Amino acid sequence: MYRSLRKALGSVISRSYSSTSADFGNEDDDNSAANASGMVGGAEQASPFERISADILYCIFSLLPGHDLAAASIVCKAWSSIIQGSESLWRNVLAAKAGSTWSLVLFAETSLRSLPPFATSNDGLDSFQRIYGARQQVPCSVVIDGGSGYCKYGWSNFNKPTGRFPTFLAYGNIENPIYSSLMDFFTTVYERLAAKPALQPLVISTPICHYDDTEVAIACRRNLLHITHKVLFSMGVKAICAVDQAVLALIASKQTSGIVVNIGFQLTSVVPIYRGKIMRKAGVEVIGQGALQLTARLCELMQRSGISFENITVVKALKEKLCYVAEDYDRELCRHTEASCTLDSYGEFTLNHERFMACEIMFQPYLGGLRTMSIQQAVALCIEHCMEISNCNDMWFNTVVLAGGSASLPGLGERLKKELCKLLPQRISKTLNVISQSNGADLAWHGAKLLSNSLCR
Repeated sequence: MYRSLRKALGSVISRSYSSTSADFGNEDDDNSAANASGMVGGAEQASPFERISADILYCIFSLLPGHDLAAASIVCKAWSSIIQGSESLWRNVLAAKAGSTWSLVLFAETSLRSLPPFATSNDGLDSFQRIYGARQQVPCSVVIDGGSGYCKYGWSNFNKPTGRFPTFLAYGNIENPIYSSLMDFFTTVYERLAAKPALQPLVISTPICHYDDTEVAIACRRNLLHITHKVLFSMGVKAICAVDQAVLALIASKQTSGIVVNIGFQLTSVVPIYRGKIMRKAGVEVIGQGALQLTARLCELMQRSGISFENITVVKALKEKLCYVAEDYDRELCRHTEASCTLDSYGEFTLNHERFMACEIMFQPYLGGLRTMSIQQAVALCIEHCMEISNCNDMWFNTVVLAGGSASLPGLGERLKKELCKLLPQRISKTLNVISQSNGADLAWHGAKLLSNSLCR
């Protein structure tokens, strides 16, 4: 701080002296003598630091990083009054440190902090200086998002997961785990991160399962949390925060209320959430298809077209690179939609109508031989249930967030909104907002990261 501050102040002071000298030259000799006499006296003359205007000091302070700004605030009362009395200075420091995630940080420190259990009767928005100081003391956390298909894990101070691995192959169904498999699962994550359980807190997503509000479902949810906590505490984890995947996906989308459509590995769940709490009273809708069925459908279509491939991994990669959701299925069948891509070690592949036909089973399940609700029917049903239990003026359920790897398919958000507008009343459909993000597969992980950096203090 000393060098940067000295350089900045030296530049400002030299300009101040030059300006002062020029002003003196324009005055008569008597005034000059009087001014000179006053300067020599020295007892009442302001120091160079005190002669710097508050505006110039503000400009200098705005160039300092947060830790230097905090140090400068204890140099003298004049500096302290400028630094501690300026919310914009600390807001800029926070924004510069957060970079592209500033909007998420602001959301976390305002909207999230207004929710139970974090809000209290005395809570209000902290000053940005206090927020900066508190966030500097937040310990780095381990963040794990484990589902029935894949696990994403990493550190809370990283911008994306450090790694991922399939859970369905080695660990069985972690939504209904046994102690030994869950111990192997967490041990693997900590070994890959080279992390020591006793040193870092853990933020973990809990799978979207046991949907109902029946006694059996409640008991299953309790059992899942009990086994998870038992494993983690036996490993010596210092602190644990477990939050539902759907809630985390909603948080990562900068929302506290809405409907999360999570396209999982084998199932798709439609989860209503109000102020961070799952509204099981309204009902969680479950569709009997997920990413696995989309991959299987593309595999079937490729075989019909005589396109050879070595394994299902190739089909999954092609789905992620080439597939999309048609806005109008019948019209798309009349278009030429051929596209190609090259996969390392497997060569080049070309798909035509298979690109959108595979995804159409989400909206027309019978095309893939599935006997289940379509995605738009499930979401519309969930919205109708929310309308029945909500105040007519509170339209919190008008926001739909798409989560999961397949939620990133191009065109999915637009198509879902189009289909929902056909099923819902006009007063609902005209304000409907469907949010689809490119990082849908990691959305819950990012929500857990945001939570750990903002609230684990």
